[in-house]
Amino acid sequence: MAENSVLTSTTGRTSLADSSIFDSKVTELSKENLLIGSTSYVEEEMPQIETRVILVQEAGKQEELIKALKTIKIMEVPVIKIKESCPGKSDEKLIKSVINMDIKVGFVKMESVEEFEGLDSPEFENVFVVTDFQDSVFNDLYKADCRVIG
Repeated sequence: MAENSVLTSTTGRTSLADSSIFDSKVTELSKENLLIGSTSYVEEEMPQIETRVILVQEAGKQEELIKALKTIKIMEVPVIKIKESCPGKSDEKLIKSVINMDIKVGFVKMESVEEFEGLDSPEFENVFVVTDFQDSVFNDLYKADCRVIG
């Protein structure tokens, strides 16, 4: 799955990022400034889907990661929109943009992929955090076309 996501903390910078086709970028949010690298926003209102971070196995045991996730409030998510150039023509234009999604459900811990079946819902955009990309859990999530970061 080709995505680019940056998690933003209200207390400073965080290092959780997923970048497959875009350049990595760090978003820092503080009272003094807001720094977002080369971002355009969707002109029309997009339906809001809640983002859920799922800590898989060992990732759920890392206190520093859990502490950082408790401060994250926003996640930037890429959106590709298809617009027709002229009615009746088959010409289509892909518009790439980034929207900010609120993270209302901070995180969930998961020990196995079977637990994910109970968590899967169209109401949430799931982002999985793994510590070992050689583990079978990563392979299962990758094959299921899930968004996985580490």
